[in-house]
Amino acid sequence: MAPRAGSLESSQAAVEALLAGQVSQESWRLLRESSCSLSFDLQVDIEHVSSDSLRRLAKTIGKLHPDNAAALWEWLALPASGESRPKKGQPAPVPRVQELLVVLGQVCGNAGNLVAAGGAAYLTLLAVPGADQQWSTLFQSTIFRLILRSLRCLRAEIKQREKLNADMEVEEERPEGEAEEGSTGVPKEDAEELLTRLVAFLRERSMASSAEGVALAIQELAELLLRPSGDSVARLASEGLAALVATAGGQADVRRAAAAVIRAAMPGILMMQERSAFASIPRVMTQSRTAALRLVRSLICDHPQLLTPQAPTAPCLEEEAEMGGQPVKKKRRGDGKETVADKDDEAEETAAAESDKKVLELPDGQQLVVAEKDDVHDGEKKARRKRPKACAKDDPIVALLELLCVLSPDRSEYRNLSADAVLSLLCEAAAAEWKAGMEPKEPGENSAVPLADAMEVEEAGVAPALPICEGEEQVVVANPLAPPPPRGTVSRFANFLEQILGSERVSLRVLATEVAVMSLERSGQLVKGPGSARSALVKRFLSSLVHRCTDAVPSVRSRALGGVATAVQFLSRQSDGASWLEALMADSSHAHYVDLKSLFRLAATDEKPMVRRASLGFFDALLPVLQGSTRFDEKAIAHFFELELVGSLSADESVLVRKASVSSMALLLRSCPIPAVCQLWISSVLPLLLDVEQTVVERALDELEAAVLNPLSEHAAACAKDPSKSPVAGLPPVLGSLDSDAMEYLQRGLRALSKRNEGKLPSRLVEALIQMVTQCLRPLPLAEWPLAAWSMLEEITAFDGVSPVSFDLVLSAWNLFSSPPGRKVQRRHNSKSQGTDIVSTAGLGGLAAGCAARGQAELVGGKILRTLENLVHTAPQEQLVELSSSLCSSLASFDAPTALIRGITSVVEQVEKILKAKKCCKEREAERVAWRAAFLKSGQSMLSEYVRHGPGESRADERQLCACLFTLGEFAMVDPSIISESIVNQVQTIATNTIWRDGARVDTPPAARGQAFAALGKFCLRKDALAKKTLELFVLHLNSGESFVVRNNALIVLGDLCVHYTSLVDRFVPCMTDLLRDENELLRKQASMILASLLAEDFIKFRGSIMLRFLYVLSDPSDTVRSLVESVFARILCSRNTTMFSQNFLDIICALNGWSGLAAFQGAMGNDDFSLQKAPSRRAAIYRFMLANMSNDQKFSVCAQIVTTLLAAFIDAEERTELPQTVGEPAGQALRDGLALLSCKEMRICFSTQKAGQDEELGDAEGANGEATKAGAEAARGVLSSILKRNMCENIVPVLIQLKSLMEAKHSPFLRQLRHCLREILRDFKDDLQVMLAGDQQLASEIAFDLQEEEGDKGESIAKSVMALQLGGASRRQSLGTMMKTPMAAPTPIAATPIATPIADACPPEFESPKSNAGVASSMPKARRSTGLTPGCATPTPARSKATPQLPISEQKLAVESGDMGPPSRMRTRGKSHEVTAGAGA
Repeated sequence: MAPRAGSLESSQAAVEALLAGQVSQESWRLLRESSCSLSFDLQVDIEHVSSDSLRRLAKTIGKLHPDNAAALWEWLALPASGESRPKKGQPAPVPRVQELLVVLGQVCGNAGNLVAAGGAAYLTLLAVPGADQQWSTLFQSTIFRLILRSLRCLRAEIKQREKLNADMEVEEERPEGEAEEGSTGVPKEDAEELLTRLVAFLRERSMASSAEGVALAIQELAELLLRPSGDSVARLASEGLAALVATAGGQADVRRAAAAVIRAAMPGILMMQERSAFASIPRVMTQSRTAALRLVRSLICDHPQLLTPQAPTAPCLEEEAEMGGQPVKKKRRGDGKETVADKDDEAEETAAAESDKKVLELPDGQQLVVAEKDDVHDGEKKARRKRPKACAKDDPIVALLELLCVLSPDRSEYRNLSADAVLSLLCEAAAAEWKAGMEPKEPGENSAVPLADAMEVEEAGVAPALPICEGEEQVVVANPLAPPPPRGTVSRFANFLEQILGSERVSLRVLATEVAVMSLERSGQLVKGPGSARSALVKRFLSSLVHRCTDAVPSVRSRALGGVATAVQFLSRQSDGASWLEALMADSSHAHYVDLKSLFRLAATDEKPMVRRASLGFFDALLPVLQGSTRFDEKAIAHFFELELVGSLSADESVLVRKASVSSMALLLRSCPIPAVCQLWISSVLPLLLDVEQTVVERALDELEAAVLNPLSEHAAACAKDPSKSPVAGLPPVLGSLDSDAMEYLQRGLRALSKRNEGKLPSRLVEALIQMVTQCLRPLPLAEWPLAAWSMLEEITAFDGVSPVSFDLVLSAWNLFSSPPGRKVQRRHNSKSQGTDIVSTAGLGGLAAGCAARGQAELVGGKILRTLENLVHTAPQEQLVELSSSLCSSLASFDAPTALIRGITSVVEQVEKILKAKKCCKEREAERVAWRAAFLKSGQSMLSEYVRHGPGESRADERQLCACLFTLGEFAMVDPSIISESIVNQVQTIATNTIWRDGARVDTPPAARGQAFAALGKFCLRKDALAKKTLELFVLHLNSGESFVVRNNALIVLGDLCVHYTSLVDRFVPCMTDLLRDENELLRKQASMILASLLAEDFIKFRGSIMLRFLYVLSDPSDTVRSLVESVFARILCSRNTTMFSQNFLDIICALNGWSGLAAFQGAMGNDDFSLQKAPSRRAAIYRFMLANMSNDQKFSVCAQIVTTLLAAFIDAEERTELPQTVGEPAGQALRDGLALLSCKEMRICFSTQKAGQDEELGDAEGANGEATKAGAEAARGVLSSILKRNMCENIVPVLIQLKSLMEAKHSPFLRQLRHCLREILRDFKDDLQVMLAGDQQLASEIAFDLQEEEGDKGESIAKSVMALQLGGASRRQSLGTMMKTPMAAPTPIAATPIATPIADACPPEFESPKSNAGVASSMPKARRSTGLTPGCATPTPARSKATPQLPISEQKLAVESGDMGPPSRMRTRGKSHEVTAGAGA
């Protein structure tokens, strides 16, 4: 009968099956003394050993009953022969246990296929009860090492895949199942089974008695953890390491083992197994990171005592050994004897140290020796402070967190994962502390620290990890932002985090900021208990993050700003934090005052898009805080930030910023729906409906629905349930102040929304608009008719398909609008109770001259007419005839305002087309001919009466005269036969103001003259001969002596004539460009729009004086004019010719300064009136815009032109240009501009050194090619740097040195600026000044001294005020706006007149340089140039416009005097919105 498994007999039988019977003492000696190599021979035959016998041994002794263990050990202690004593002359017999160990050692060392089974048997033997009593015999480090080595096949090998550069390689994971070179060839399945057995052994048996075994296990298991071949291997390795710590022994042993395990696993958390970052993180590293984090979390949970730091040991004079406690041997001479000099020197140093020591008593009775305070200030080491014993074990968890921050790779993906790891471990530690009852008490409760002692300890270089009390007196630290450090892990790590937030390493600051912000976001997990403890942590980080908001690295600035917003949001929700925060924000005398306005302004004007995007996030976070404060009402909240600055971000060049601005202004509108905010929303959000980026359009459409359409629909539903509510009262506040541009944006937004919804709009929106129109018919006064509702109704009726709006409803509105006040108007009224009935209502007199709300009436009337035009195809024939007759009578009576005549004629033409299509035109033909003849007769009679030479006053009414002229022009566009010579003469007489009565000239009102020029222009467009004859007449009336209305309409006529007769008008284009410097802002804008339209369609060429004068408008004092011209350049001109600025840069410099000293650049000739010689700030604005639209190659070209052409002209030996003697003369201004351009920040093209933050941006490259991009950029930068250096040495520096010598000889006033220029261009080559300056040692030393002084001055300014940091800290160059200032005491007139024009005197605020260099550096405007256009400018016109494609002059708005012209109308023909008013007051 076979022995039962687990019995003593079965175990003995399994052992006997393995014993070779030939093991000698020599074999045992070889096993004990052997080093672990790939193979070794113990002189034992193992051919009889099989895997089955090894597994049988492991199974039997593993199931051995504990009562039989002692008998087994006694049996194993005896030799196999049974003789305990050796025979005489023979070697001593080997006990069975030694014989078994030799066999197992031979199996593990040679037989690859048996290693796993042999290792499992050996580990099972070590786990048998009672093995610890024979541990010195049983545990053989050689066998244990062989077992661990056999697990190497479970490692994932890293192989080289491709090279990015000479220093870095991209590597890939070894295919699964492939053994690593040098391994024992153990099958992977067997090795994984052996690893499982090893983990079980480590859990069951402590290895504390074998330090070597613990070290071997940690080393091999850590390698498996760092390079696992699978998730199961990584999990088992982490469990094995955790078991080593759990069974380490006492508290000190546990801390020692935990420190070793954490140190070994840390590369896995950092994913730095190969000490180099990868373009894409391999799967093996992700597995390793997950397992390593799991390991550390388990250590924190299972051993919370690791979170309690050990008290620091006192510094000693002799450094002790780390493990054994024995003194370290002194350095000796080669003969091994200690020198007398060493003893004497050490004795003197020890005596000096002892005399200046101060001993502090720690709470646990230990002593801490520190140096006196004065000694520390002297900078001399009076005490030999040695490293405390076992300092790595003082605080292992905090040490790990610190190392994760310091050693994290400088790559965005790695850095983010490191920050996440730090926060997850920190949260785990906080939870473990709270669970174990180790959380510190409230700040201020038993946590006071003696201030004097704390300072002394800190000055001595020892962190006050524990409260230090000296004597009985204690001083409580009363700093709310930096409370006394409590005993928790979070607080100790916060001390370190505050220090690295100010580190000089860019990557360390980036990571520290990320960790700080994440700590604020997860502060609820870091600090348990009452809210005051959490508030203390938030306050602690707030100050540091505020300082980082002005960091030199963009990512630090943006993330820190988000952290400040998070902190402010949290504190506002706490009772104690809200009051503290309110005092912090409002009281500038507060010790920790935070100027939130300045933070937002700095971020919103930052040069990096990511920071500007963060400013909007900061804005969004702060709005609810301000709204919840009792100190701020809606108006104060809206004006807390600069609304103009918030609005400017909607025109940013970055798509992300524009998208975020929509959400920010939507939040502001919901929080503060006051008129100023509504106007900001209108001017910022609505233009984004036409953005070039579709994602921005989608965001703007969503906001349009949320802010306009949904409130209208909801109010309509409420009105349907409650008839007492007024539909008009539900109009959103943003629709109450829409101008013509905003109306256009709103209509185009509706069309885009319908396209997104498959050609449909919400039915509830249409019902809401119909309810408003019905409400207007009750009637409401014309001043209360909602213009925005009529605009949306116009757009809805223009959609293709069946219109949901009834023609009867709109016709009733027109009849009510146009009827005189005394006439009753009948309309149909539908009611649910009584059905359809007829209601009589008095007319509102919208066409009457005495209408109270004339401007509103004309705007509403125009919308009604365009809505009727869209719906006439749905009307029955009887209503069409009635409508046509009504409109024709209004035209014939000349009572209709000129603003409505266009709409009336369009509706009449549309009706005639429909009647003609219905074959109803023949019966009305005679009637139409008779009406037209009567109209012409009455019109000609009115003109004759007005221009007659007889005595007496003319009886023609001015309003009717303007209507007659406008209507004649409209009819001439349709039927040129009405243009007779007599009518032309009469119109020309009125236009030229040559009416004579009684021998004296009678002045014609400007409104009538403006309409006469418009009518005459329409005649010219229809008759070529008349255009050739009267063209110069229009040019003549562009002079400044004429009224604005006349000049404006003459300019519009010339623009349209240029389209039809380009060759005729081409020679008069300079006369049109003269208006770009006119005093009237509206006329300048009109001239810019017309010229832009002609340039866009190539009717005129952008060259010569046109280019120089158009560039002049880039410095216009009016924001609207300047933004319009910037948009034209950005969207039209620059895209056509990208080298336009670089090719003409010198010509532009000479023209703007009025200097014609260079023979090849005579742009100043003929452009004297467009000179900005005495306005440097305006010139700087033009230069900045040009540089912003130039590539680096073009900037190189401009730099070469300035040096080799402009500056070299003053030192040319053959054709030298005289050096200017004064700064104010044109040549002096041109020279100053050239030097300023060379040294300005905008022209800084540096490839030898990088600006702060560029490394960060390159390191943030994402994707598989991110590292390749960075490497390629570095290589290109190195090549270009050498090219730049050679160009500087050969072409630029020699010219500047010669010019410097000339200026020194002539005592030139430009010498200072030249030296500044020379210093700035050599700043990046300060290490090669001798080479760059061709050996001029004196000049090199002067420039080096200036640069050193500047560095020192800047350091002092930063130390005084962090908020005074310039955001572009890496670039010390000044911007053009700073260097080129316009003297305020000497305004420059634009023309040689005693009256200073607004253009000459006014300088745009953004072009003014800052008062001090300590403020925010002036930088290039960040506005996106493509969003500054008015509606329709360079964009296609919606298809809904049914204006007849006739002469553009009839499509434009003609200016008349105030009160006689309607609202602005859109010019639809060429896609431009000629925003010309009718009259001065429009």
